[in-house]
This record gives sequence, C-alpha cells and structure tokens, in this order.
Amino acid sequence: MNEEQFSALTEKIYSAALDEAAWSGVLEDLRLLFHGSSAAVMAWRRADNTPILTLKNDRDTGYAQQYAEHYYKVDCRLQAAMNARRIQPHPVVGIGDMLISPDEFQKSEIYQDFLRNYDQCHMLFAGTENTPELLASFTVQRPLQHGAYDGDARQRLLLLAPHLKRGLRIYREMAALRGRAELFEITFDGLPQAVLLLDVSGKVAGLNSKARQLVDTADAITVRCGRLAAIDPRSDAALAAALQPQA
Repeated sequence: MNEEQFSALTEKIYSAALDEAAWSGVLEDLRLLFHGSSAAVMAWRRADNTPILTLKNDRDTGYAQQYAEHYYKVDCRLQAAMNARRIQPHPVVGIGDMLISPDEFQKSEIYQDFLRNYDQCHMLFAGTENTPELLASFTVQRPLQHGAYDGDARQRLLLLAPHLKRGLRIYREMAALRGRAELFEITFDGLPQAVLLLDVSGKVAGLNSKARQLVDTADAITVRCGRLAAIDPRSDAALAAALQPQA
C-alpha cells in the first residue's frame, strides 16, 4: 500500500463516517487490498453478545440475518474475544488464530455450517472499540486454501486501524444523533396541539402536522417569505411587533 492508496482509503473512511451508504465501497476497497473474500465491520453488546451493527462490502442482508438469528451464539472467535476482557484504548490488530486454534475453529459449527459457505476461514482483524459495554471490530476473511494472513498484512492494517476506529466512532455517534432527531420529529409531529418553531430572527424553523393544517387553510395565519404572518393586515402588524426580537 503506497502513500496515495493510504490517503485515498483514509479519506473514504471519514466520508463513510457521515454516509452509511458509502461503507460498502470502503469495505470493498479494503477487501481488495487484503485479497479477502469478504470485509465487514461489526459491533456486539457485551451484556449478551448480541450483534448491534453489521456493515459488509457486499450488503448481503441474508448473511447478517443468519448471523443475528443464530450464529453469533456459536461464534467461538467472538466468545474468545469477549472472554479476554482486556479493555484497550488503542486498536488491536491480529489474526483469527490468536483467538482460537485453527483446528478447533475449522471443526466448529459456525465454520462448518456457515462461514465455509462464504469462503471465510482465515481472518485478519482490527479491534476498533473495546469497552465494558461494547466490542467492535473490522475483519477481512479469506478461504482456507489461501492460508493465514502474514505480518505484512498486519502491518498494513495497523496503519489503517486508528482511522477505522475514529471513522466508526463518528459514524455510530452520528447514527445515534439521527435516531434522536427522528424520535423528536415523530413526537413533535404527533402533538395534538399546533406547534410552530421560530428561530431568533422570527423565521419559521418548523411546523408540526397540526400547525401545517392551520397554515394551509390560510384563514388566520400563513407563512410569508419564511415568516409567520397574519391574513388580516392589522393583526399582521401586531403579530410582527410581538415576534420582533427583544434587545
């Protein structure tokens, strides 16, 4: 990986932090860089090992669904990572053999019944988050016949890992903010009273559904040039004075 490739990848990682749709492209670039069969970002809740985030290079919803319904429960690598319980401030880069022996993994249910069907055996990972509440990682995997990832691959991922950690943290925080904003919008719109939000200059910043109905009838008030206005000229003057910013 040369400097130009590194810069391009880090730029894409931070762009994806603000745009979920861009993650599949970033993960596909990483899959190609590490000659893998798949690349993914996943996060699990420590309380019950439940997967709470799955982003893949190919957007295979069937894979994520099968894993979330059953295979996370028998994911021996996940169990080993959870049991380690070492809270690390910096990303940890390694291979699957560090978590469980190759022989044991290849005999496991998750490999025999699930991962093998997707050509996933040898894993290279970067633990991007490891807290008392959450475990998250980037992984790239490849078939059994391709062999384990070597030291050069680990060094390349070590360079990218801090950017993946920051990019994923920004993405999760932005997703949480969007979720709260959507909840506010649903609650605000469902209020039984007409509610109008105005900014400091008196311009209309938001209307709930009841307020939109009131404005749309144009019987008493309306929105004119972005500002709340009364239909009656005398009432409009009084309204404008009432909405005038106070010194």
